[in-house]
Amino acid sequence: MAGTRPASALPPARRQEFRNVFAAAKARDVTRFAPGRHGGGLSCGHVTGPDGDQTLCAWSDAANLVLVGHVHETDLAAAARTTVALRDAASS
Repeated sequence: MAGTRPASALPPARRQEFRNVFAAAKARDVTRFAPGRHGGGLSCGHVTGPDGDQTLCAWSDAANLVLVGHVHETDLAAAARTTVALRDAASS
């Protein structure tokens, strides 16, 4: 996507934050997704919550590291799309 910065292009400290977040949550199947028009990085993975499997997404850019828990969503791509939509709404 034009104007976006892939997670691999994030500064090393931000990439480490991503790893730390998903490691602390004991996430599985962590996958990178296109971060949307605001750039940065976006990844989602499966976690186990009190009600079973859930999805945890994290986005990061130069100023933010934001986590979004999707309690009733286990499809990583769908969770990523919802996270990008939330980010777009919060950034407009």
